[in-house]
Amino acid sequence: MMARIFPYGAIQFMAFDKSKKILSKQLDVSGHIHRPVVGAMAGMTAVICTYPLDVIRACLVYQMKGHHHYTGIRNAFQTIYLKEGGIPSFYKGLIPTLIGMTPDVGEHTHTHTVL
Repeated sequence: MMARIFPYGAIQFMAFDKSKKILSKQLDVSGHIHRPVVGAMAGMTAVICTYPLDVIRACLVYQMKGHHHYTGIRNAFQTIYLKEGGIPSFYKGLIPTLIGMTPDVGEHTHTHTVL
Protein backbone atom coordinates (compact mmCIF):
# COMPACT_ATOMS: atom_id res chain seq x y z
CA MET A 1 0.00 0.00 0.00
CA MET A 2 2.80 2.40 0.89
CA ALA A 3 4.50 1.72 -2.46
CA ARG A 4 1.46 3.36 -4.07
CA ILE A 5 0.53 6.08 -1.57
CA PHE A 6 3.78 8.07 -1.70
CA PRO A 7 4.05 8.19 -5.51
CA TYR A 8 0.31 8.93 -5.74
CA GLY A 9 0.60 11.93 -3.41
CA ALA A 10 3.71 13.27 -5.12
CA ILE A 11 2.25 12.92 -8.61
CA GLN A 12 -1.05 14.45 -7.54
CA PHE A 13 0.68 17.44 -5.97
CA MET A 14 2.88 18.00 -9.02
CA ALA A 15 -0.02 17.50 -11.45
CA PHE A 16 -2.20 19.94 -9.49
CA ASP A 17 0.41 22.68 -9.83
CA LYS A 18 1.05 21.97 -13.53
CA SER A 19 -2.67 21.68 -14.35
CA LYS A 20 -3.40 24.93 -12.52
CA LYS A 21 -0.77 26.76 -14.55
CA ILE A 22 -1.94 25.28 -17.85
CA LEU A 23 -5.61 25.94 -17.17
CA SER A 24 -4.93 29.48 -16.01
CA LYS A 25 -3.05 30.26 -19.22
CA GLN A 26 -5.54 28.53 -21.55
CA LEU A 27 -8.72 29.95 -20.03
CA ASP A 28 -7.31 33.07 -18.41
CA VAL A 29 -9.21 32.16 -15.24
CA SER A 30 -7.86 32.10 -11.72
CA GLY A 31 -9.14 31.62 -8.19
CA HIS A 32 -11.81 29.28 -6.91
CA ILE A 33 -13.65 28.79 -10.20
CA HIS A 34 -11.33 26.19 -11.73
CA ARG A 35 -9.98 24.46 -8.62
CA PRO A 36 -12.35 21.46 -8.76
CA VAL A 37 -11.41 20.88 -12.40
CA VAL A 38 -7.70 21.17 -11.64
CA GLY A 39 -8.13 18.86 -8.65
CA ALA A 40 -9.89 16.27 -10.80
CA MET A 41 -7.18 16.52 -13.46
CA ALA A 42 -4.47 16.03 -10.82
CA GLY A 43 -6.27 13.08 -9.27
CA MET A 44 -6.81 11.42 -12.63
CA THR A 45 -3.14 11.87 -13.51
CA ALA A 46 -2.07 10.30 -10.23
CA VAL A 47 -4.47 7.37 -10.65
CA ILE A 48 -3.31 6.69 -14.21
CA CYS A 49 0.34 6.70 -13.11
CA THR A 50 -0.14 4.50 -10.03
CA TYR A 51 -2.92 2.17 -11.24
CA PRO A 52 -0.50 -0.69 -12.03
CA LEU A 53 0.59 -0.63 -8.37
CA ASP A 54 -3.07 -0.91 -7.35
CA VAL A 55 -3.55 -3.90 -9.64
CA ILE A 56 -0.50 -5.63 -8.17
CA ARG A 57 -1.65 -4.86 -4.61
CA ALA A 58 -5.10 -6.30 -5.34
CA CYS A 59 -3.60 -9.44 -6.86
CA LEU A 60 -1.37 -9.99 -3.84
CA VAL A 61 -4.14 -9.31 -1.31
CA TYR A 62 -6.84 -11.42 -2.93
CA GLN A 63 -4.86 -14.60 -3.53
CA MET A 64 -6.76 -17.67 -2.39
CA LYS A 65 -5.35 -19.25 0.75
CA GLY A 66 -3.22 -22.19 -0.29
CA HIS A 67 -3.17 -21.05 -3.93
CA HIS A 68 -0.43 -18.44 -3.93
CA HIS A 69 0.34 -17.40 -7.47
CA TYR A 70 2.66 -14.55 -6.56
CA THR A 71 5.60 -14.49 -4.19
CA GLY A 72 5.91 -10.71 -4.03
CA ILE A 73 5.57 -7.44 -5.89
CA ARG A 74 8.27 -8.21 -8.47
CA ASN A 75 6.90 -11.70 -9.14
CA ALA A 76 3.35 -10.37 -9.46
CA PHE A 77 4.50 -7.72 -11.95
CA GLN A 78 6.45 -10.24 -14.04
CA THR A 79 3.66 -12.83 -13.99
CA ILE A 80 0.92 -10.38 -14.93
CA TYR A 81 3.08 -8.81 -17.64
CA LEU A 82 4.10 -12.11 -19.21
CA LYS A 83 0.90 -14.14 -18.82
CA GLU A 84 -1.91 -11.61 -19.05
CA GLY A 85 -0.99 -9.38 -21.97
CA GLY A 86 1.80 -6.95 -21.14
CA ILE A 87 1.26 -3.33 -20.10
CA PRO A 88 -2.48 -3.19 -20.99
CA SER A 89 -3.14 -5.88 -18.40
CA PHE A 90 -2.18 -3.40 -15.66
CA TYR A 91 -4.88 -0.98 -16.77
CA LYS A 92 -7.93 -3.27 -16.85
CA GLY A 93 -10.70 -1.46 -15.00
CA LEU A 94 -9.07 1.97 -15.24
CA ILE A 95 -11.97 3.72 -17.00
CA PRO A 96 -14.62 2.78 -14.39
CA THR A 97 -12.15 3.77 -11.66
CA LEU A 98 -11.60 7.19 -13.23
CA ILE A 99 -15.32 7.74 -13.71
CA GLY A 100 -16.03 6.83 -10.11
CA MET A 101 -13.25 8.78 -8.48
CA THR A 102 -13.05 11.98 -10.51
CA PRO A 103 -15.86 13.99 -8.86
CA ASP A 104 -14.73 13.01 -5.37
CA VAL A 105 -11.02 13.63 -5.88
CA GLY A 106 -11.67 16.93 -7.66
CA GLU A 107 -13.60 18.21 -4.67
CA HIS A 108 -11.20 16.70 -2.12
CA THR A 109 -8.01 17.86 -3.83
CA HIS A 110 -8.96 21.47 -4.36
CA THR A 111 -10.13 21.93 -0.79
CA HIS A 112 -7.04 20.39 0.79
CA THR A 113 -4.21 21.65 -1.41
CA VAL A 114 -2.37 24.75 -0.33
CA LEU A 115 -2.36 27.25 -3.19
